[in-house]
Amino acid sequence: MHSSESRQPIPALHGITAECLLAAQPLPTWICSFDTWEILAANQAAAGHLGASLGSLAGQRLVDSAPGVGTAHALSAWADSGPVREPVWLLRRAGGGTVATRVALAALDPARVLVTALPVIPPSSPAGPRRTEEELLRDAKRESLELLAGGVAHDFNNLLTALLGNLSLAQMDSGLSAEVREWLDEAEKATGRARDLTQQLLTFAKGGEPVRRLVDLGSCLREAAQFARQGSRVRCEFSLATDLWPAEVDAGQVGQVVHNLVLNAVQAMARGGVVTVTARNVPRERAHQLGLGSHHFVVIEVRDEGPGIKPADMARIFQPYFTTKSKGSGLGLATSQTIARRHFGALRVESEPGRGAAFLLYLPAKPGARVERHGDAGALPALSGRVLFMDDEPAIRQMAPNLLHRLGFETEVASDGREAIERYARALETGRRFDVVILDLTVPAGVGGLEAMQGLHALDPKVKVLVSSGYAGDPVLLNFREHGFAGMVTKPYCLTELASVLGRVLEGDATKV
Repeated sequence: MHSSESRQPIPALHGITAECLLAAQPLPTWICSFDTWEILAANQAAAGHLGASLGSLAGQRLVDSAPGVGTAHALSAWADSGPVREPVWLLRRAGGGTVATRVALAALDPARVLVTALPVIPPSSPAGPRRTEEELLRDAKRESLELLAGGVAHDFNNLLTALLGNLSLAQMDSGLSAEVREWLDEAEKATGRARDLTQQLLTFAKGGEPVRRLVDLGSCLREAAQFARQGSRVRCEFSLATDLWPAEVDAGQVGQVVHNLVLNAVQAMARGGVVTVTARNVPRERAHQLGLGSHHFVVIEVRDEGPGIKPADMARIFQPYFTTKSKGSGLGLATSQTIARRHFGALRVESEPGRGAAFLLYLPAKPGARVERHGDAGALPALSGRVLFMDDEPAIRQMAPNLLHRLGFETEVASDGREAIERYARALETGRRFDVVILDLTVPAGVGGLEAMQGLHALDPKVKVLVSSGYAGDPVLLNFREHGFAGMVTKPYCLTELASVLGRVLEGDATKV
């Protein structure tokens, strides 16, 4: 319903007609006269709101009375008298009765006012849009999964620590045949892959701030890509620059991104095909041209031979829960983009319909840096001293003294922080001070590493404490020096990793492994 007045330009809106204004408004909207509240024009949503046809609204009154809002001047004064005003009015329905409606008012000129019906906001969410039951249920399920994933990953890392430690001990047996040693090497590699899987669980559960180390990306890319394509009809081909720069990254999280991108490519090629994984250096000048900033980068490209991405989907593929797959979660690419940003990098996509898609992961690089490589168990540093080892997992407490003995240490074990403090106090009293203390950060049923650290420091301000945890992204591990620790090691760890960090802590070089 549009009167002749609705086709006249509105001065306050720079020539826009009321008819255009109403057509562009999805909410129920009326144009009324100030003096009588007679409806001059309305849109279809407004007619439906009052239970009337659009043509029947002409000349009808929208409301019986609007106290204090009888003129444009009064409306301006009323609006200026406090916070944004959204009164609830009783609008007259066509068949009799009224409908309570929260409205917004705007003067169009001295004689006309724009009235818009606002959506209903439930009392529990006064400041935001109403969430559907499906959205609430989905978020509740995700929160439950996050708690479960975090707990499973923590416990699994404890078991992997015991497994990897015992494998390290077995590999030190000089009487092993070449065949048995090869079996143990393969078991250690499988444990490493399991460690990466638990890190993915922790990233999902916690959001996972990256624990950055200098990494040679070559082997990381190959393992993650081959693992993602297993059981499919897709083949992986690699083209990695021989002079690829090292990157300071969380290898587990980067592996997760590559896994997600390759898995995405595999799913795009249901009938099989080739996924090409390329890695090359991006000098500072080129990075600047690409809008990445003034830094050296490496780029990892994952390209498939699938149908490509529709132009309409390109802007949405990184949105959480958006998926074009019937069984997809819509979290893979969103998680991958988050990981890229947390590494101060970027994740971009290129695609043309019918010509496949390419995802490009940019990561800051360290040209000329040397990646520390852990030697084999036969080339361990010569260490000695007394170590107090605390962990709540019995299998780790049983393994640790044997592992540390191989490194040259005399060891005592404790099951929680309280026992560790007691043992350290007795050692001071007897003149047999511990050279290093290793504390498990999380002890569900007792005193954990952070609280124990404070107690030990009160006994001995010069105590050297190394913190250990399966939660690699825990803020305490990421900022261990700020909490008084001399070093850190993430579970699961092998013999050479533990030897490396212990050696540096004893030398006074607080370095994380």
